[in-house]
Amino acid sequence: GFDNTDGKNIQLISKVIEEHLKIPCYVLMGANLANEVAEEKFCETTI
Repeated sequence: GFDNTDGKNIQLISKVIEEHLKIPCYVLMGANLANEVAEEKFCETTI
């Protein structure tokens, strides 16, 4: 997702999390990943 707090620029939500928590944050995306997570089903990815 994106953050647009200043109304001019967009910033990745993962970058916002990194800045606030001061830890690395990574994102996985996929066509059905969000649905599987929401339904508490097993889901995986290979990097």
